[in-house]
Amino acid sequence: MDWSKIKKLSESQAKNVAKTYLTKRSFKCEEIDPTTLSPGKLSPDYYVYGHDLEFLCEVKTPEHKLDPITKLYKWDTTFYKLKSLIHKAVKQFEDYDKEHKNVRVIAFTSNHPQLNYSQLIHNIKGKVEFGKTVIRDLDKISKLNNWQEDLPRLELVLWFQVNYITNEAIRIHKFENAESPLILKTERLIRKLSAI
Repeated sequence: MDWSKIKKLSESQAKNVAKTYLTKRSFKCEEIDPTTLSPGKLSPDYYVYGHDLEFLCEVKTPEHKLDPITKLYKWDTTFYKLKSLIHKAVKQFEDYDKEHKNVRVIAFTSNHPQLNYSQLIHNIKGKVEFGKTVIRDLDKISKLNNWQEDLPRLELVLWFQVNYITNEAIRIHKFENAESPLILKTERLIRKLSAI
């Protein structure tokens, strides 16, 4: 398979992956209409509720692009793209829920075998490691030097690895912010998401 020919999921396909996962766990997903907000304000995709829990969910789908010169996928490009999507999602959450009353969940979807959960972990750690050796220090990338301010404003990141043929989630990873003031709700949510 020529992986460069894999087309990223459309917005509706990506949202369907997350919504299917949530509804199979008896959550209801209400799409938030951003036109109900003040001009210039953004919103996450879904208000989700069930099991005496409620949370906000924003679905993001990064695209994995080959560098046209080297014909390789670059860590820096992937790092910047994921950080940019996290930053945008935080803005959407804050525009909609300034007081941070609701658990905030980003659901990443990727149908590219080489864009997976390990890239998200590299982003969160700020480096690519092999064993204890740092291969690439991603924190030195200055394009998004405020990204570390974004992560504490989230409770949970879900990573859906999607089959590029069937567009169904084949693996789901969870990353929780253990220092969130909403940690008890987040832990209850994770238990419910892991129930099936």
